[in-house]
Amino acid sequence: MKEYFINIINLVLIFVSAVLLSLYAYIKAKMRKSSRNKMNTYFIIDKVIGFLLSIFSKIRKGKSSTGNAIINTKEIQLMQKCNGRMEEIISLFPKVDFYIINRIIDSLALDDELFYSKQEEITKMIVKELDIENRMYNDFINCKTLYERIEEYIECYYILNYRGIYVYSKTWRYSYVTRLTSKYLTDNTMEVKDIKVNKEFYLRKYSIVFEDELSLTKGNILSHSKAEKDKGRKEIKVLFGQIFQETVYYISIKQRSADEISNEKYLYTNYLYIQDRKVYNDFSLFIKYYTFRNSLWLFKYKVKYIFYVLCHLFRKRKDLDSYLLCKKRYRKKKYYFDTCLRYFNSLAIVDISVRDYDSYDDIGKENTPTHKRYEEYVLTFDLRDTIGNFDTHEFKLLYPVLNALSNVYDSKYNTGYKSKRLVMEQALFLFDKWLKEERKRLDEIDNDDVYEERGIDLNED
Repeated sequence: MKEYFINIINLVLIFVSAVLLSLYAYIKAKMRKSSRNKMNTYFIIDKVIGFLLSIFSKIRKGKSSTGNAIINTKEIQLMQKCNGRMEEIISLFPKVDFYIINRIIDSLALDDELFYSKQEEITKMIVKELDIENRMYNDFINCKTLYERIEEYIECYYILNYRGIYVYSKTWRYSYVTRLTSKYLTDNTMEVKDIKVNKEFYLRKYSIVFEDELSLTKGNILSHSKAEKDKGRKEIKVLFGQIFQETVYYISIKQRSADEISNEKYLYTNYLYIQDRKVYNDFSLFIKYYTFRNSLWLFKYKVKYIFYVLCHLFRKRKDLDSYLLCKKRYRKKKYYFDTCLRYFNSLAIVDISVRDYDSYDDIGKENTPTHKRYEEYVLTFDLRDTIGNFDTHEFKLLYPVLNALSNVYDSKYNTGYKSKRLVMEQALFLFDKWLKEERKRLDEIDNDDVYEERGIDLNED
């Protein structure tokens, strides 16, 4: 009998182990697929997407979230590029003790203003301290002086250890990569032809320029003005790769690809049209489990509430929501289940289907056997990289501003039925011809007087 129970227990343990192993293998396979898709996305952003990127699609299709996810990936790539450049310079000068250079930079306690205003002096001081001849050094491809390479090393070291990768944007965002918030981007800093007047240019190497809702910027609103078109935005975009030595990326967001000044919209290296986005979760089984546990816990207290109602049948009693709020144990358990659900939901993956057009003139056209106008990709990101690091409703502050400027409230029209005044206002299309003939007179006199002239009593409902 004892052996029988031992065999039963062993079978149960084997069954449970098999279920757990199958569950582990299932989740592992899904995670491996997601990881492979994310690595493919990393390659596309690194090798396919150039230095000037235009993202456009329909309203609320995920343009800003896609742009922010691409920025996160670009930040990682810029950090790796900066670190790789430092290692390359170190390998060119085996006799130079770069540890001394690092300690000198650390001892200066630099901030941005001091570093970029004194960068040339700092480089000269360090080169003098190293006591090495400032001559041309050839790496079999490029010929640069020692001074140029040391200057580049100093800037890369400062960026990686002190400054970080900057993101310039008119909208707020937080980077999980660098732990920095975005720097505010003004119109003046892109208008390089007015630099003598504005004295404002603060874009730095190893950074990203991000313009969300580009159609609302000053230059596009005043796109009919020749003076606005000739302020240098086009020129800086044309020379973007050369000015910043291929270390700065420009990303713009708009509803339509045409929502931009005509002399600028042809300059992008990539035109990314967002077709669709899909959210899925590799841990959906855990979400279903905790949702079921939460439902059971709520059902238990609903049963208790029924007995509570029966006991207070002829007395004043609480409603279900108030009853649950009074139960401390229920609140604690609900907090536990909701926290687990929030955690597993945060591990979701987003697949974004995009079309990458090579030219502005190809947008909206289909591929042909002789001419390939676009490539189709699926970009895979973690959910928190798409919506967790910026305000998805950046312009929500317009709501209280518009309300504050308005003298009319909805209660004015909350009549329950239409008055004669409202009916007449809605029926004005019947008098369209008459209104055109007397437009000037209607602008000069009060509308109430017009109604009275026509024998209409406005006070009668």
